[in-house]
Amino acid sequence: KQKPQSGMARYLLAKTYQAKGLAAQYSQELGEAISRAPDLLPARLELSKSFRSGGDPKTALRIVQGAPVKQTGLAPVVIEKNWSFLQLRDFKQLKQGIEQGLKLGRSADLLLQQAILSLYESRPSVARSLLEEVVATSPQDLRALELIGVLYLEGHQQLAWLKRISNHAGGFPN
Repeated sequence: KQKPQSGMARYLLAKTYQAKGLAAQYSQELGEAISRAPDLLPARLELSKSFRSGGDPKTALRIVQGAPVKQTGLAPVVIEKNWSFLQLRDFKQLKQGIEQGLKLGRSADLLLQQAILSLYESRPSVARSLLEEVVATSPQDLRALELIGVLYLEGHQQLAWLKRISNHAGGFPN
């Protein structure tokens, strides 16, 4: 059976493999998609994320850094690079990436990255403030709520956490 040749067709084939749970074929087709269409940003970002999820942030970073120059300053590219820097514990590059991203706008991902960096820098009150901003602006984004929970539990405030999470859940219809 002959495979499609265009980058977009390979990307769509990758999405089919993803839907079927075929991770290796999904990644392979994403790679084929960006080799045929280097400016196909969704495929590049998904391939990078796939490598990060698989525990290979160096390859993920290499993939996202391979984006065409016109895309390197776009928020999704900056954010994806930052996640790789975080996994690699390259806090200097992460901090620079967060600053670059925040110049483009405040997003849940950038605020989460900044909060996690603040935790590594032993600044839990700064982290909590950033996480609260994420929860206020993106209440369905459970990543921030999960980190807030860690802060409550580290402070031995289990009952306060239960009350907080109950209040948060009460804001959503069943």
